[in-house]
Amino acid sequence: VTDASNSIEPPTRSQLFRVFSHAAVPMIGFGIMDQTVMIQAGNAIDCTIGVLFGLSTLSAAAIGQICSDASGVVFGGTVERLAKAAGLPSANLSAAQSKLPIVAQVTWAGSFL
Repeated sequence: VTDASNSIEPPTRSQLFRVFSHAAVPMIGFGIMDQTVMIQAGNAIDCTIGVLFGLSTLSAAAIGQICSDASGVVFGGTVERLAKAAGLPSANLSAAQSKLPIVAQVTWAGSFL
């Protein structure tokens, strides 16, 4: 709400939940993908190159994290497209509502999840 002559209707709880969901779903999908790649790559490196060169398991895990980071760059857009394809309902916020601090806070909270 800016002032009495130019008040903005606050978003409903339902709208805020939809904002939260739109921020959270891609992050959950990305987190699953990221951790899966890291664990699988780290294990493969540990069992092959790690044995061959005497790398510690922690070193193999670090290299697995590099692979995971690279896959995040390559596949991040795909995860977001899949999240959009999930058909989550739109929050239907007005342009003014989208600029409210509560919307930014709820978006941040969903992204943090």
